[in-house]
Amino acid sequence: MRKLENLLLPATLVLIILLHGVSLCAGASQGKSIRSDGHGYYAWLPALLLDGDPSFQTLVEKHYSQNPNVAGLTLVKATERYASKYSIGVAVMQLPGFALAHLTTHLMHNPQRAGWEPYHFPADGYSLFYQLAVAGSGMMYAMLGLLLLRRMLKKRFPEGVVSLTLIAVIFGTSWLHYASIEASMSHGYSFFLFAAFLSVLLRWRESSRASDFLLLGLISGMIALVRLPNLLVWVAVPFLLPGTLQEKLKNYWKPAFIVLGVTTLMFFPQMLLWRYATGEWAASGYAAHDEGFFWLKPQIAQVLVGIKKGLFFYAPVLLFAVAGWCMRSTFRWASLAVFVPATYLISSWHMWWFGGSFGHRAFIEFYVFLAFPMAVALQKLWTHSRNLAFTVVFLCCSWTLWWMKMYNTREYDIEGLDFQALYDIFYLRWHMLRALIGL
Repeated sequence: MRKLENLLLPATLVLIILLHGVSLCAGASQGKSIRSDGHGYYAWLPALLLDGDPSFQTLVEKHYSQNPNVAGLTLVKATERYASKYSIGVAVMQLPGFALAHLTTHLMHNPQRAGWEPYHFPADGYSLFYQLAVAGSGMMYAMLGLLLLRRMLKKRFPEGVVSLTLIAVIFGTSWLHYASIEASMSHGYSFFLFAAFLSVLLRWRESSRASDFLLLGLISGMIALVRLPNLLVWVAVPFLLPGTLQEKLKNYWKPAFIVLGVTTLMFFPQMLLWRYATGEWAASGYAAHDEGFFWLKPQIAQVLVGIKKGLFFYAPVLLFAVAGWCMRSTFRWASLAVFVPATYLISSWHMWWFGGSFGHRAFIEFYVFLAFPMAVALQKLWTHSRNLAFTVVFLCCSWTLWWMKMYNTREYDIEGLDFQALYDIFYLRWHMLRALIGL
């Protein structure tokens, strides 16, 4: 079992690199690593660092003149500047990779001499090395999040259960797809930040070191910069701190205010950018796109079990987390406290299925919290029968990987499955099976 644990993460890294490489050869990607929402998250870097233009006008003229909405950009009439519906956090986390790509692009530029092959990769933020840097950054943060999650699980569960839980997260959810094929999206970054937040919080609970709650504030600020609604992670904090409610208020109110101050300070640059683009301090770019919430009409059933994008339909292995909530554990109430409001928030979004995506991608960062009740349930099954535990997880992962293949080969609409498509998919395979066995 130790051998499996030691091989699991290196094998996962190789797999996500291979999957991304294969996806680059597919027609839909056009050989580009920056895709879908990844355009909007990344656009801040070339706009600010290469063009020196936070209004995005230069970037739009160069790269998005036909459709600025590809990068989530909308022209605000009052200011004549473009407002991005994506915040700056992912770009900040991509900055080291961007700098390395920019340096590499310049260093590998060859002079125009007779007999030399001309170099065709401009330092425009979108040529080969920039594309690879975006992919590599997304993969790196997703893997770092997995490493932190494994470290936290190893302190609380046996090796076999830890390995089985990680296998479930990697192969039985949307994590693999967004850590590899669509690594330019924000989910791998948020997954890492959630894992870092929980890791530092648990360490702070044990040591009460000042450096830890300062670090917690920095991580919290980055969570807000990547995706502001993900500050829901703070709902779990009271359930993970020791003592009664009165003791918690007495012992932790000062650190809480310091963390809040650091988080606010970290988020202030985003407010400045909103002010510059829209003339308002608190004006999310989503508002400029007329996107928002329907608080009285949450699509909870569709989000959780519907065939369009249902969380448990595409990732049935997460039902182990539901089983884990029925058992006594340290993380039961903390994970529930995060999952319930997150589900309501996601279900209330006007596009509750989150567009063209595999499974329900909005929950990926929350897998960090779901992994603990999932491990509790798997440990119970593991104690009863190891073979049964492996078999059930294997079947769940096979189901998810099959749908992941179907999504990436476009055998159903990327906006989601419907009953007609579901019938056609299984009807076709039934006839293929019958022909194969000669019925």
